[in-house]
Amino acid sequence: MGFEYVSPRFCELLGVAQEDIRRDPVLPFALVHPDDRDEMARRNQEAIDRLAPFRFECRFLVRGETRWFHIESDPLRTEEGASVWNGVLIDITERKLADAALAAAAEQTRTIVDNILDGIIAIDGLGIIQRFNRAAERIFGYTADEVVGRNINMLMPEPHHSLHDSYLTNYRAGGVGLIIGQAREVEALRKNGERFAMDLLVSEVRRYGGPMLIGIVRDITERKRLEAAQLESEARFRSTFDEAAIGMALVSPEGRFLQANDALCRIVGYAEDELRQKRFQDITHPDDLSGDLALAAELAAGARAGYQLEKRYFHKDGHVVWVQLNGSSVRDAEGGLLYFIAQIQDITERRQADAVLREALSKAQRYSDALDSVPAFIYIKDKRCRYVHANRAVLELFGCSAEDLPGSDDSRFFPPEAAARLRAVDERVLNLGEATQAEIDVPAADGSGGAFTGRSSIPFTTQRRNLGAVRRVHRHHRAQADGGGAASGQAGGRSRQPCQVGIFGQYEP
Repeated sequence: MGFEYVSPRFCELLGVAQEDIRRDPVLPFALVHPDDRDEMARRNQEAIDRLAPFRFECRFLVRGETRWFHIESDPLRTEEGASVWNGVLIDITERKLADAALAAAAEQTRTIVDNILDGIIAIDGLGIIQRFNRAAERIFGYTADEVVGRNINMLMPEPHHSLHDSYLTNYRAGGVGLIIGQAREVEALRKNGERFAMDLLVSEVRRYGGPMLIGIVRDITERKRLEAAQLESEARFRSTFDEAAIGMALVSPEGRFLQANDALCRIVGYAEDELRQKRFQDITHPDDLSGDLALAAELAAGARAGYQLEKRYFHKDGHVVWVQLNGSSVRDAEGGLLYFIAQIQDITERRQADAVLREALSKAQRYSDALDSVPAFIYIKDKRCRYVHANRAVLELFGCSAEDLPGSDDSRFFPPEAAARLRAVDERVLNLGEATQAEIDVPAADGSGGAFTGRSSIPFTTQRRNLGAVRRVHRHHRAQADGGGAASGQAGGRSRQPCQVGIFGQYEP
């Protein structure tokens, strides 16, 4: 077998000389890429055996470079019955490179489409699904094989399931789709029958054979759930904010009132619209402003989670209002300050009561100091005849502390008969509602003998309590008094007379 003729172009494509091919007819076959030689030899022999046209694409090694060629050869029979093959050699290297690049690009596109988080669905002008990526499989629950070739309306609940074909008919008739290029929220249908919300963006691709519509879909079920939860949370906060018994306000980082509830408006006397035109600095007492600003600055800087202080506001009509302020902050996802939350409670009455109480305690301390200096035994009892307070002389007599005395009655400190007589005097004071004086022979609790005691009680009918004063009188003094004469004491020459001591005053528990 040999070549009758080879064109200069044939030799040029293979990089050999015509003389070399005539001398060595096998030379062109030796240039075939090793990976393609067996297949080429098989196909060539098959064509010879059948005298059939030979068509083959393979690689040749040309001057150290691999190049692709398309070979066509057709058999002819001569008059003598011999077979002659006429063939052409076409360099298709550029086409092969372009095909490879196109295939690589297609594979890259397929990889991107299949791994993108959004679902991508391609349909033709009749609504038949052409492409269904992995994200779409995950979103709808179908595999691509289950939906490709079927109508897109299978993914739609009613009424769109029945109406979608008419939408496409209108689109084809007018050439313009109302949804093309428009992002919208729609309801879709999963394989299991569940309806869900999704975002849909449709674009149009013009191609040979008709338009193709590309839909990008995103499941927004979780987003809708979060939005609903956010709305519910905001509604609860707004309800709590508006209906709170204490004042509440949202305050900008600069101090301006953004929102204020009715309770705060009542506290400061301003309508909410008026407060929105003010900063908290505008209504804060000057003496309290620096401390408040310092704490707010620390809160804004994140140095503290919140703060509490008592401060003064100026009411709209000019008078001072004492409040207890609790401040906290709300921040964005990056930690930036959005606004302050102020909880404000009117404590004006409490502050006034505290002032009254401090004054009363001061007076009480002065009274207590004065009573402690009196040599008489002075006490206060409640309506059940229990000790509430006593001066130092009583405490020393009873041998107990001021903390231990309250709630005790006379049975703790005197024998039963004496305690009963003392209680009878107390009850008479409470029942008559007037001062009562009595002298009672009270034996000492330690058994050392009796003693005459003078008592004067003053009822406090509003609280059902009584104030009493007692002075101990020795028996021989009382005996001398009963004899109508005065006696002189032998110790130190001092006379000791029985006496009744009345203590009058005001007691406020």
